[in-house]
Amino acid sequence: MNPTKIGQSGVDEPLGNADDETTMIHQEFLLDPSLSVEQLLLGAQTEAIDFARFEMGETADATEEVVEQKAEPIKTCG
Repeated sequence: MNPTKIGQSGVDEPLGNADDETTMIHQEFLLDPSLSVEQLLLGAQTEAIDFARFEMGETADATEEVVEQKAEPIKTCG
């Protein structure tokens, strides 16, 4: 499982071999392999807008520059 994109239902077709699947929505849900990620998202009435993939044992490269993200203040009504 090495997703390269989230994918779109009806646009991206699943690959024949589950181990080679690169579209996240067509992959098995890790905690319940009887479901695809797409089925889980539909059942929860939600959508994935972004994702990050982490591999066990992966470490940050010491030469990578860490970019700080400034959080936007939350706007409230009233």
